[in-house]
Amino acid sequence: MPRIFLILLVALLSMPAGQAAANTLVVAEVHAGDLVEFEGGFTVHLTGIEVPGCSTEIGRKAFDYTKGLLEGKLVAVFTWTTDNTAAGIVRGEDGLAFAKIMYSVGLLNDKGVSADIAAELLEHGFAKVNSDRLPEDFGHYREIERRARDQKVGIWANPSACRQQP
Repeated sequence: MPRIFLILLVALLSMPAGQAAANTLVVAEVHAGDLVEFEGGFTVHLTGIEVPGCSTEIGRKAFDYTKGLLEGKLVAVFTWTTDNTAAGIVRGEDGLAFAKIMYSVGLLNDKGVSADIAAELLEHGFAKVNSDRLPEDFGHYREIERRARDQKVGIWANPSACRQQP
């Protein structure tokens, strides 16, 4: 347990201002590439990105990727808020909160290393930036998306992979 604590502490300290304090939760189920449910039923959309639905080739790949990395794991969850209170949590039309999820990718020089799942989905071309759901301090997502587009990975390699399959 001490390693997990160290990893999550590093994740917490590396978070930009404007996000609520992190909760550590266990991922119960991944419903889609950008939709995650935790033990206890709390379900969130990933902040700042949009992943094609699971009826598309890219959507299925994003789902598998997210599921493989997160399901059953303890993660740090940072809800997107307007005022750092529960009342200020930003929610979608479906009432679900938006959150950033950081997960452990191991240790480097005895220091915890954590990764942002949304940034990884962008990097692999499994997602696009959602400008309507992009907090001010998440501008680096645009740069990650630009690099994926320039490298023609995922969505950017094969736009037809985002179309629904029959």
